[in-house]
Amino acid sequence: MGWSRLEGSMTLKLDAAHYRMLLPNTVKYRQHVRFRVLSKLLNVTTTYSVLDFFLSESNLEHGYKGVALFSDPNVISWTLFRCFSPHSHSVLLPPATMPMDQVQIQRLCGQLTGIESPSESKILELNRAIVQCDTKPLLDPILKVLLSLLDVSKLPSGPNVSSEDRGKRLQTAQLCLEALANTSVHFNRDFGQDLLSRLTAFWPTTLLWLELIHMHYIALGVRQPMADRFRAISTIYKVATLHGKDPGLRSRMGSSEPFMKILVKTWQFRSQHHTLDAHQPVTRTLTMYLRCHLRPNEYGLLWNDRNEKQFIRWIGGTERSVAEAALEPFVHPYAGEPDTAADAEFLSLVSAGRSDMNECKVALSLLMLHSPHRVSLRIVNGMRVLSGTTPVQFFEGVAASYAYIRKAFDKVKAEAWVIYALEGHLLLALLETDIHLARLRSEQNQKFYKDIVRQCLYLLGNALPQYLAYRSVVRLAKEKIQKYNEEQNNRWDTQIALGKTLFSPLSNALAHYLNFLGQRWNILKHVPNTYRNTFVCDNPPCSKTGQEKDFKKCSKCRKAFYCSKDCQTSDWKEHDHKNSCRLLQMNNAQLDDDLHKDKQQARFLRRLINWQIDQCMPLINQYARAIETNRMVATLDFSKVPVEMRITAYTDSLPYFEDAYGWEENAEEQWRKVGKTQRDHPGQLLIVAHRIPNGCVGHMAVTTLRVAVDGPDGGIRRWVENGSVDGENGNADGENGNADGESGGTIDEVD
Repeated sequence: MGWSRLEGSMTLKLDAAHYRMLLPNTVKYRQHVRFRVLSKLLNVTTTYSVLDFFLSESNLEHGYKGVALFSDPNVISWTLFRCFSPHSHSVLLPPATMPMDQVQIQRLCGQLTGIESPSESKILELNRAIVQCDTKPLLDPILKVLLSLLDVSKLPSGPNVSSEDRGKRLQTAQLCLEALANTSVHFNRDFGQDLLSRLTAFWPTTLLWLELIHMHYIALGVRQPMADRFRAISTIYKVATLHGKDPGLRSRMGSSEPFMKILVKTWQFRSQHHTLDAHQPVTRTLTMYLRCHLRPNEYGLLWNDRNEKQFIRWIGGTERSVAEAALEPFVHPYAGEPDTAADAEFLSLVSAGRSDMNECKVALSLLMLHSPHRVSLRIVNGMRVLSGTTPVQFFEGVAASYAYIRKAFDKVKAEAWVIYALEGHLLLALLETDIHLARLRSEQNQKFYKDIVRQCLYLLGNALPQYLAYRSVVRLAKEKIQKYNEEQNNRWDTQIALGKTLFSPLSNALAHYLNFLGQRWNILKHVPNTYRNTFVCDNPPCSKTGQEKDFKKCSKCRKAFYCSKDCQTSDWKEHDHKNSCRLLQMNNAQLDDDLHKDKQQARFLRRLINWQIDQCMPLINQYARAIETNRMVATLDFSKVPVEMRITAYTDSLPYFEDAYGWEENAEEQWRKVGKTQRDHPGQLLIVAHRIPNGCVGHMAVTTLRVAVDGPDGGIRRWVENGSVDGENGNADGENGNADGESGGTIDEVD
């Protein structure tokens, strides 16, 4: 009997013998046909035979693939049930009696409502009702009853609960799970998508089911091979990862008490029975937990200090030698395999208080860890315990760690990500690498040595410097380096000087980064911290600056300021203040803090643009004399290292610039806005646009400069038209347009 015949005979029912005959041909046959057939032909009788083969010891790898390919939630839910049933060989079939109508189903659900341990006959009736359901209204009350009976809070616990009561409740839960699985088996694929949302409630019951397995084996004394038990638990973690994109699901699984209990019991069992036959299923159970629970959030962080301490406390009584022996086969070499992530993280956790040699073994396995904080610390610690490692282990571990960090920087482009990496002592890790790298260099380590140097040069020459366009990154990097020097007797400066003498490529890169940082720090030091006393018109086309007495605030939110009634009307109608006003009325401290940071960043960015333009004035002057048009555009790209500037003539192909708030300012409106200034001061106009990593930050992205070719001194006159950091808008003499910004009021200390 072949698959082609099955495809044309959807009423055929497979038995175990037929399915076993077909299994060897499943790989050869087209996948979509194979599983379309299975989704329609699987029934209560054959499902266990399928899973028994899929999950057998000799076919475990193919079995996981088979379970994963059952994309239909109906099949997956039934798969889960049959994997974990202690009475897996006993099949629960509803009795063949007369069909039940809607009134009978509702009456049955009413009888089961509020009962914690209904009789087996009642649940069998419920199963019979499920089989006969063909519409959603009939299924709704049944699902409600089942999920109520499976409520985790109703599970008997505590020292006063007798084994008889516990056993009765466990039996009820088992029967309810079988009934719930039937709800998916007896509905076709078309109904599956609608049922998927309902089955989300099934996942917390699988957490309950995990605990039921252990309680059933321990309290009732049911015997089952240990390897089979933990292979089943591993399978549920594996299938759960298929649906791990749901944040609510991850939260429920991570915070579930039964889920944590099952992890502890699993580890306790592993510490007591480290025999070969149970070794792989148990370790797989733990790693599946990590893969399912430790999912990255928006910044890629997957493990916090609280979770780590709690986990280490759980496994603190276990001998590390046993843990290392159990996990040794799962520590893969540096190959970039994402499936090693959970094993690597678990190895680092069970090795808390680890030996010298194990430290670099941890670093070796950190390639796919979603935390630069943890990777950096592993590198730093690994560098400081080299006496217990061999050079090969050391280079492999560091190369894998830096490869991960580079990949993370390429994938997650965000200011918060860089700040988190700096908080994780990435700069210190780079310094430690430079200190120890030359000591262990040899012929056999050339491959890893070159790899490490290449990754570090990328971080120091590209990934880290480009984010120095952010005020917060500049401040943090400066603070970290000062702290390292204070705590380690100027170790940073000493190593850079020594490395230059020894022609170390990393020392030169560190020196260049330090110079670049010092340059940006000098600009940052002169940025005024007086935004609450200096106001900017919140109408985007205006952006006029002045004192508070010159502005009027919005009477509703009291956070938007305008220089005139016309600007207020324009912002309300054309620039969506009507909608944002409601949000601004919340008047919370976090919003004020965000506004403060945003305006401080805008001031820093304008000063940085001003300074960069000042450095490029000879080039601008040369281009201005050669070009015929009186409209030029200079684009500063701070995401490049060094900063790139392109000067082009304005054409119709550049219709607008987009500012930090996402408004599209038409370039022609910019010309009209500065038209009066152009008439008063003949010359060429220069529009300066900028780009920084992860978009523009600040409340203006377009700065208009004046270039007067025929100035009295034969040079270039310029000023900042919008939001000048110099305090004087439109000054034709350029006295207040210097890059240092020494005029235009007092300069406060940088906060």
